[in-house]
Order: sequence, then structure tokens, then C-alpha cells
Amino acid sequence: MKRPRGIRLRWLSCLALALWATGAQAQLRTYILGDRAQPWSEGGGLVEPVRNTGSIFSARLDTGNVPGDDIEFFARPGWISPRFFDGQTNIASLVIDGPGRIRAPNSLNIPPSLLKLQLEGIINGDHDIAYERKPTTFQPEMPAFGIWIILDFGRQVGVKGLRFYPRNTIEATSQTPFEDDFLRGFELWINPEVTNSAEGFPDVLVERRPDNDDAVVQIDIDPRYVRLVKLRSLTETPFEIDELEVIGSGYMGEGTWVSDLIDLGGGATVGPVSWRESVVGEEAFSSTQVRVRTGDDDTPLRFQQRAAPEDPFGLDSVLVTEVDAETYWDLDITDRAGVVDDVEHWSEWKTVDNGGLIGGRLPRQFVQFEIGFAGRIADTRQLDWLQFDYLQPPIADTLRAEVFPRRSQVEERATFRYAVQLRSNGDILGFDELEVDTTVPVENIRDVTVNGVPVSFEVAYSRHDAFRLLLPLIDGDGDVLEFAFDLPVFRFGTTFSGRVVNSRFARVPQRLEAGNAIDFGPGDFADLSNLFVAIPEERIGKLVGTIALSGEVITPNGDGINDDVLVQFNLLQLVDVAPVRFEVFDLAGRRVANIDIGERSLGPVDFSWDGTGSDGRLLTPGTYVWRLVVAADAFDEEHLGILVVAY
Repeated sequence: MKRPRGIRLRWLSCLALALWATGAQAQLRTYILGDRAQPWSEGGGLVEPVRNTGSIFSARLDTGNVPGDDIEFFARPGWISPRFFDGQTNIASLVIDGPGRIRAPNSLNIPPSLLKLQLEGIINGDHDIAYERKPTTFQPEMPAFGIWIILDFGRQVGVKGLRFYPRNTIEATSQTPFEDDFLRGFELWINPEVTNSAEGFPDVLVERRPDNDDAVVQIDIDPRYVRLVKLRSLTETPFEIDELEVIGSGYMGEGTWVSDLIDLGGGATVGPVSWRESVVGEEAFSSTQVRVRTGDDDTPLRFQQRAAPEDPFGLDSVLVTEVDAETYWDLDITDRAGVVDDVEHWSEWKTVDNGGLIGGRLPRQFVQFEIGFAGRIADTRQLDWLQFDYLQPPIADTLRAEVFPRRSQVEERATFRYAVQLRSNGDILGFDELEVDTTVPVENIRDVTVNGVPVSFEVAYSRHDAFRLLLPLIDGDGDVLEFAFDLPVFRFGTTFSGRVVNSRFARVPQRLEAGNAIDFGPGDFADLSNLFVAIPEERIGKLVGTIALSGEVITPNGDGINDDVLVQFNLLQLVDVAPVRFEVFDLAGRRVANIDIGERSLGPVDFSWDGTGSDGRLLTPGTYVWRLVVAADAFDEEHLGILVVAY
């Protein structure tokens, strides 16, 4: 569904800066989608979106912001959400307005064009056209029993009732006085999916009336999601249907809004994307997903023409050339080679977190957003606004980074070298801060150089998840920042991703791209340049590293010698915190002590046990079995050992 066009480039006085840097005027701007002055319904830009909703060779282009007609603009002014129905609205026309269809598969004796006209007439509000199963002079045989009318919405919609009737009932139509030609017997079925009994999606019978006396049939159901509505005749009596109404209720289960192509006016470093959302109903049953892609031009599709090969008998029997859209549609269909995504000038769609940076290649001139909603009839999300800052000229045109070595023994402290190469094609701002993601705090950051020359630096912070360096300005084409640091690796695929900042525009960092930044020497192969560090395959999947106990015998007698046992180990592979507990059992298998260590994250863990049981008293002397349990999302891992208590 096409919406009116508009563009929003809001200049906030507190954010719009004009500074001279590297011979260019640096400007920090804020782009806002969805405020009152520029509502979501306007699409956010001057360049309308375009996507191929057909196949490569049978292209069908859509240029709307709401491809599925499933976004609500008006239920809460200024916000968007999945489309909402108030329980009073007939939504049957969605079958032909959206991806659905209406059909009557066993309606014989009616020409296809007339059948199409009649079927669309019973869901579009036209009270002059009805679906008829009545004999005529030209067609005296018109069987009525067993006739199916099937509405397929093509997706799930909330429904709370259905109504159908002949002409001259709900709406007076004196030219068609057929109020007595109502359906005298019927079955009504619904299904939230495409009918497939074998896969657990059989049709559900809502009502069966073999003897119906009501010209206007009103059927109420508990609000639920429905995709298929199936009406079957159970009468031989001729009948007609003026309208088959479906009463919508609640929010649609899914909805997608697509922005226009947002033209930033040139290559730009784009800062974190943030938005404000509201939860309707229960939060656990709804979600919002924001995706983004970036491009170098205003055409994210490539239109291709078949061309004759130079050698018709050669290996290249078919050649393809790129043409503009106008030329493509003027071609004979046999000369069209298809419409495909332009992966050379546009990135793939990538999900972005609220407050997170855009993935993919940057800087680029064009940005496009896709917002997807998911929920239930009474549970959904609403979005108020989405915004991001962007910086021109960019920090750099390319920032490639790599770490070396790219394989390390798990739990062993190792030295890593890190390099970032800056490239520029014109005016840039450069950077003087670098932040690198880690899984544990790093140590001994050293040997910081630019183009091999030592430079001064400061460590702004070193946390368990990242460290940050303050540097002199690095802004030359081909400049390479290099340094070393130490830390142990605790997880397979540990990624030292990072971002740089020009301190004058701290809110707009630029993400590093993994790639070949420098030759680290022997063992560094350019094609393998990356920001991953792997561990040996035999350690992949283990949650707990080597477990070290200060001793296997404890003597809790208060003399200060072996009064408790110190347990130390490393947690590996975790991507989130996990609960850890230490249990002690006697030789009869009874648990006598339970120590809840709490939720711990990746890295070292240590705790002590003083021989006290669950009842708060010291255990009696003897041999005991200890068990360490880590409960991750995917599985629990446990380790056993022997411990002796003696006095």
C-alpha cells in the first residue's frame, strides 16, 4: 500500500556542529522517523522503496511502505503497530487487498470471469453484485448442494465473528428483491493455517445448520487468529450471497513497515540507532525487529537483459547485461534476464539492536529500515520514533582490522597483536579512540604504534567486556595502528570486534570491518585475516575448564590449617550468565551440603567450602563426593570428585 511521500532531515541546534577538519566542514546531524511533524505514513524519504515481490524471471515490483497492508497508523496517533481491528469492522476485503484470495473450487456452470466478479462482489461491499447458485434461462442446471466458498487471507488475522446474507436484507436494493434466496443449510469452518490434517492443522467446524431459517446469519466466535474461512452449502435450494463479512478483532500477528531510501547526501558514518517502543498486553508474547541495509545508489535492484554471446557454441551460451528499469520493461519478455538484488552496491539486511550500530559496510550514502512486529491478538508492540546521528565527512572510508594469532589454547594466557588500517578516498575526520570487545579483562596493553612508530596512548578503561584506548589523531590514508595485549581465551569463536571514535563526535563511532590490515609475519595468511580467535576442536562445547582444589582433605577444627577447601575453575563457551552450584554427598548418595554460587559469567570462578552441611553444622569425618553443576541454556554440565573430612 503506497503512502504519501516526504523527507525528514531534522537539524537539532544542540547536535548540529560546524567544525573544520582535514579541509572539510564536519557536520553532525540527527535523522528522525516518526515524530509528529513527519509521521510514519510519509515513509521517511524522497526515494520510494522498491522490492521484487515476484520471482527473478517474473518480477512484480512493490513500491509501498506497507507491503502487506498490515501496519496501523491511526489507533494510537503518531505510533505504528501491527494493524488493529476494533471488533466492529468487516475485514473480508483484505482477501483481495493483500496476499490472499477467494475461490469457489466446485462452482461449475459459471464462466470464470463471471465467477471472479461474483466472488469479489461478496467481499468488497458492493450490494448490487452477489454470488448466485440459481438456475437461469441459459443455465437451467445449477446444483447448489456441497458448494464451497473459501476465503484465504494469506496470513493470520484476528476474527470474532462472521455474517452473510442475500441482497435486499442488510442493505435495501429494490432492483434485486432476493431476500428469500438465503442459504437454507450450511457448514462454516475456519483454520489458522493452510489445511493440512497430517501436520496438525485440520479445519475447525464453527457451526453446522442443515436447516437454516435466518436470512441474515450472524455467528460469533471467541476472538482468535484465522487464515481460512470456508462456507459449504448443505441445501439443494438455490441461493445467493450478497456479502460474506468477517469481523476483525485485535492486532494482526505480524506487520512490516519499510522506509523509503534515506539519502544522507553523501558517504557518512552512522551512529547508534535508537527507538522508543511501548508494550501492549503481555511483554513475553510480542517483539519488534529492526533491520537495516545501506547502499551507494538509489536503486537496490538490478535489471538484466539477455544478450547474444560472441560465440554461440562456446561455454558462455547466455550473456546478461544490466539495463535501467525503463529499458527492462520495454523489452520483449524473452529478452528479460530477471530482476535481482544489487548485492554489489547494497548490503544485505541486518538486524540492529536498540542503541546498537548498523552492521554491514559503511560509510554509504543511502540507508533503509525495515521494522517487523510479531505478537498476538491482545499482545503487541508499538513504535513511537526511530532516530540516528550521522557524521559527514565520515571518520574513514574503510577501517579494516585483524587479530593474530587466530588460534589459542583455551584457558592459557596468550599474547595477541591487533591492527587497524584506515583508508580514505577523500575528506575524512580520522579517529583518536579505539574500543575493542573482549570476554575477560585484558592485561599489559603495549607496543602501540602507528605505521611502525611508537605513539603515546592511555587506557581509558579495561572491563570484562571491552577496553578503550585514547590515541593521537589517526587520519592518513593507509595509516596502520598496531598494538599487543595479553589475555586467556575462554570461548570458541571469541571475536575481538571493535569501533573507533573521533572524540569531538563521541556519539558516532564507526565499526571496524574484519579484513587484512597488516602482515604480522610467519603464519599470517591474508585470506584468513579476521577478528576471530578459535580454540582446539576437542575443547569446543565444554563449559568448565580444569578444576583445581586446594586439597582433597579438609580438617575444619579451627586451627587455621586446611580449615576449608578452595575451588577454582574457568567457565568457558558461555554467551550469558549461568547458575553454578557445588553439592556434597555422603557415600549413601544423600546430599549433605549445597552451595549456591550464583550466576556467573565467562572467566575465572573461585569459592571456598568450610565443611559445613545444609543444617549449618560441621559434617562428621568421612569420605564424601562433590559435584559441580553449571546450568547453561542448552545443557547442564557436571563434574564429580572425592573430598575427605577429617579431624
